[in-house]
Amino acid sequence: MYKVLACLRDQHDYRLVLLAVLICGLASYTAFHIYSSARQSRGSKRLGWIFLTGVATGAGIWATHFVAMLAFKTGLPTAYDPILTLASLLIAMGVTAIGFLIAVQGDTRWYPAAGGAVIGLGIADMHYTGMRAFSTTGTVSWDASIVVASICLLYTSPSPRD
Repeated sequence: MYKVLACLRDQHDYRLVLLAVLICGLASYTAFHIYSSARQSRGSKRLGWIFLTGVATGAGIWATHFVAMLAFKTGLPTAYDPILTLASLLIAMGVTAIGFLIAVQGDTRWYPAAGGAVIGLGIADMHYTGMRAFSTTGTVSWDASIVVASICLLYTSPSPRD
């Protein structure tokens, strides 16, 4: 945990981190409003709202991530693979739409939970695909315990219903 906090403190441009936080808040607000329209609709209109929810929410998730990546300062020249960067955007939008589609299927709380689990895995996939797009003249290394912990944390945050 201290590694993560030290990285945030020492290796990030706070202005871009703040921008990422603002993007995240706006994307969340937008997602909730569009998703509520999807829940109230039926048939092809519902599918249209789900598609729009997936695109808007996925793009917001991706933009939050990408701006936060831009905030990371290594002190070395960096670059991003455009194909993997685009793939991470498409993953975010596609998997988010699938998750919201699952979430609206029933009235029990299991459907939204299952949809949320799919979205969480999609966010992890988008994140690590985006991280693979990052390159630098230095060595990029992965701490497997932090990767596993980051994915596990997706499913351990408290629910507002608990």
